[in-house]
Amino acid sequence: MALVLCVVGFSGCATKRDIRDLRAEIRAHSARQDSIFQRLFESVDAIGDTLENEAYANFEFRGQMAREVLDLKDQLIQLQELSGQNQRTLTQLRDQVEAGRARLDQTETRPAPGTGDDEADAAFDAAYAAYQRRSSTAARLGFEQFLQQFPTHERVPEARYYLADQLAQDGNVDEAIAGFLRIPELYPADPLAADALYRIGVLELDRGDPDAARRYFQRVVTGYPDSDAARVARERLSEIG
Repeated sequence: MALVLCVVGFSGCATKRDIRDLRAEIRAHSARQDSIFQRLFESVDAIGDTLENEAYANFEFRGQMAREVLDLKDQLIQLQELSGQNQRTLTQLRDQVEAGRARLDQTETRPAPGTGDDEADAAFDAAYAAYQRRSSTAARLGFEQFLQQFPTHERVPEARYYLADQLAQDGNVDEAIAGFLRIPELYPADPLAADALYRIGVLELDRGDPDAARRYFQRVVTGYPDSDAARVARERLSEIG
């Protein structure tokens, strides 16, 4: 509009120079408009490219999700095929829970130690706390030190049991079995003797020796027929056949 008014104002007395200047200004204004339009076109093109890329990315995401669903289906099929092994694992966990419950009951029925045993109890409790935290080395060393310092303490069978169990968890099966065996040998009347024999049977079964496992389960049933360990040992014997 400003350019039009300028043209009208100059129509009566414009010189050639004025006309040239006006044309130059019109060309400059037109160039600026072309630049603006060019930038707008470039922005539109960039937005279009972005939308296209996002659409492609969404397509790729859907494809990835489809592949993951197929992978999950394959894993479910594998789990179904391994159901027998999973059932065996659940049975073992059940047995360990039952044995642990029996040990808890036995611990609760033990008489409280005298005040003179405070040092021994503190040493045992420290080792047992490490055992519960799954601090293998600290637990093993703690129980070993307890057995060396307090060999006649009433909690020695417990210390031997947890030490053997820690060895089993660490994969030292032979040492664990030897440790469990010491309990019925040295303390046959202790309630943990039945649990120790049962644990040996489980370890033998886990490493593929059902005959040895059967012998230890039978020792539990025969020697400690009224124990909780005997009840689960009978179930394992029926499973072995």
